[in-house]
Amino acid sequence: MRVLIVTGQLAKDTIAKYVEEGPVEAQVLALPTSVAALLSPSTIKTELRGRSLKGFHLILVPGLVRGDVSIVEKAVGIPTFKGPKYGADLPLVLSRLGHVTLSSTLAADEVLKAHQRHRVFDELRISREKREALLKREGSLAVGNVGVGRGFPLRVMAELLDAPTLTDSEVLAKAEYYVASGADIIDIGMVAGESLPKDAARAVRVVKDSFSLPVAIDTYDVDEARAGVSAGADMVLSVDWGNAEEVAAFASDIPVVVTSTNQRRAYVPTKASMKVAALEENIRQAVHLGMKKVVGDLIVHPLNTPGIMECLVAYHEFSKRNPTIPLLFGSGNVTELTDADSVGVNALLAGMASELKVSILLTTEGSVKTTGSVRELATAAKMMFLAETRNSTPKDLGVDLLLLKDKRLKDESYEKTWERNARIIEAAAEGEDLDPKGCFRILIDRKEKKLVAIHHLAGSRPTIIRGEKAEDVCSTIINMRLISTLNHASYVGKELEKAELALRIGKSYIQDEALFPAYEKDEVT
Repeated sequence: MRVLIVTGQLAKDTIAKYVEEGPVEAQVLALPTSVAALLSPSTIKTELRGRSLKGFHLILVPGLVRGDVSIVEKAVGIPTFKGPKYGADLPLVLSRLGHVTLSSTLAADEVLKAHQRHRVFDELRISREKREALLKREGSLAVGNVGVGRGFPLRVMAELLDAPTLTDSEVLAKAEYYVASGADIIDIGMVAGESLPKDAARAVRVVKDSFSLPVAIDTYDVDEARAGVSAGADMVLSVDWGNAEEVAAFASDIPVVVTSTNQRRAYVPTKASMKVAALEENIRQAVHLGMKKVVGDLIVHPLNTPGIMECLVAYHEFSKRNPTIPLLFGSGNVTELTDADSVGVNALLAGMASELKVSILLTTEGSVKTTGSVRELATAAKMMFLAETRNSTPKDLGVDLLLLKDKRLKDESYEKTWERNARIIEAAAEGEDLDPKGCFRILIDRKEKKLVAIHHLAGSRPTIIRGEKAEDVCSTIINMRLISTLNHASYVGKELEKAELALRIGKSYIQDEALFPAYEKDEVT
């Protein structure tokens, strides 16, 4: 196949470099327009109609071109589609020619994304359709309406920390947030060192009455566990040597998570061999007492102290020795106690858990830095399931956790040749005069997920402008004529864009301060 790639004058050298990386024969044609995105279908049609296009089987025009480019195909008789928005995606698009049907109205990268998303949905749908067959396998079990075990995707359990301290409305709001984040199971976490069975039952009922997701009661306290089960809990966390006999009296027919501990004797093994031995013994006791649905938990420790490696070894060894027992992996113990962005940490933990044949990932969002962990693990769980079913690495799956970095740089590279006929001016910092129309204070309303711009002008009441997007707030400010200088407009736009980004990724926003201070030149070590 021979492809003609249409672009503008400024991008022709960059596009030519990307074409060399592609797997098909292609030629770049730069039309007499500086910026490729400013080309129109009618302009492209006019320019191509007078040229010799013999030997070309396909034409790709810039993905940022507005409108339907099918008029080009009608004029020249060669199939014409929109290419990607960014040149960096061109090699990928060229590699998929013949496998994906491109569009005359949508950019090729959008078409590829949609194709990958449909493939993801299809594979996850097939997994759901196999639920009943998978549940018949030895070692698989149902937690409420959720299938757990080998063959199922990793399930994400979101812990509602210290539930007794929350009002009903707070429990409901937190559960709603976790459900929207992709949680498969809601875990009612109790207050350590206290026995609050009424609150356990209350929290379970609040969640059960509002959502169809299964609910777990998370406590070693027998009275709290009993109250939770009476209120409709679908699972009990946790059972060990110290409370197994009492829990068996009311939880023999629902799944229980058995740990490698004895909380009554304050015994929490840290060595892999001791963890495996303790869990196997506790599970034997639980089964002997009549508990029919057992999930194992070897207790994940934080990094370094006491260390995670023994835990990973224990999971690996236990999984080999007991392949039919589903496992729970407490990833929150690592993310909460590591000062690193949770996105990458959660992706890596989910990948390790998948290799270890874990069935349930338990996490919390107990601190600002771990906010979003449920959503991150839910996405990571899909990634690892797809990678396993496709026998591939967790890459190019149609779903990812790339939030702050890209897989490839898409910016248009600066060409030194542009300087030949250009006036070059080095930017210099200049003082800014106050705008006679007043000043702005930029804030974030995290509860409402909105940006706030408060306009102050001496002798006038403040004006508060709210919106979800920086662009909308800026447009409103300009339309209301609250800014009179270009410097001030530039400053407010910059700060609002920073605030929007901070809101989206969970960063603190303070006006006039760097969003990523660690990356400031004078602070990098």
